[in-house]
Amino acid sequence: MKAYDVLKYSVTLVEISNEQNIGSCGYRKSTCSHSQDVGISCVRTNRLETTEAIRLIGGTGPYEGTVELNVNGQWVTICDTNFDKHDADVVCRMAGYTSAIQAFSNAHFGHGNGSSMLYNVHCSGHEDHLDSCGSSGWFSSTCTHDNDAGVACLGVQFVGGTGPHEGTVEINVNGEWGTICGSYFDMNDAEVICRMAGYSRALQAYSNAHFGPGNGSVILSTLKCSGNENIIDSCGSDGWYKTGTCAHSTDAGVVCLRIRLVGGAGPFEGRVELNINGQWGTICDNSFDLPDAEVICKMAGYSRALQSFTTGHFGVGAGPIYLDSLQCSGHERHLDSCASSGLFKISSSCAYSDDVG
Repeated sequence: MKAYDVLKYSVTLVEISNEQNIGSCGYRKSTCSHSQDVGISCVRTNRLETTEAIRLIGGTGPYEGTVELNVNGQWVTICDTNFDKHDADVVCRMAGYTSAIQAFSNAHFGHGNGSSMLYNVHCSGHEDHLDSCGSSGWFSSTCTHDNDAGVACLGVQFVGGTGPHEGTVEINVNGEWGTICGSYFDMNDAEVICRMAGYSRALQAYSNAHFGPGNGSVILSTLKCSGNENIIDSCGSDGWYKTGTCAHSTDAGVVCLRIRLVGGAGPFEGRVELNINGQWGTICDNSFDLPDAEVICKMAGYSRALQSFTTGHFGVGAGPIYLDSLQCSGHERHLDSCASSGLFKISSSCAYSDDVG
């Protein structure tokens, strides 16, 4: 029985431990009724879900402020004892940002709501959520709101494009939006910028204010990324605010790859559509299998795939058919790393009725 099929039956799961999904667990068919339905309380770890359980208040924007966590439906704060940049990195990652610029104590952004709930947090900075960090435990704090912890996260946005996936790059540092000088700006730099913004990869890098000038100051120049970094702070550059004679006429811009799943019961399933140069298109199902679906689900922000579908299972798309004969191992970060017939190199047998899901 496939993992997707397991979800359709009443089952009793056994030996649950380190598996990533219930399809990897043992199970047996059950005669249970709904009066025996189970329930759980989870710590949110997926980026798309975690942002509902954490917020930053009192700052100049959603990227900074006093840290508030939603615990059992109540907003609570973190005590600033030993709270540092490593802890702030984890908080910012939970809130959907790549890293922190600074950690704050003594209610720098003002008092939070509810109780002070978590005390003596000590993260390495690589964790995905606070529950993976050391601490004195939930409900252990005796701090007051005068000790509320705060963070400032590194924010990125694109302006002047046809949608949030493209435009002049603006970076928020210490509450100020600024731009990147386009000198030497290339695809490796664009890859990192798109990754920071939550996209899987870059399609194009631009200089000379292709999408129009940005706001604020030009705050970074001469980026030298390898393309594998998760944040531009890990790339070489001339340093923040060391931009020489750069002006907004040189502002860097990017176009990032978008992906969506259409026609399913929710955003987690459906016909696969890619947006390239502003146009949505589909993938032909020749050789399409679960490893290919694994890569697509990761690009869409999910941890793995349950099932792959062919022959227009979720309906037919429109626009170009972009890819054919995908051959992913399942470990790639995006489809460009998989073998295929090549972009726009589609078999004559491919039609919308062959769209994958």
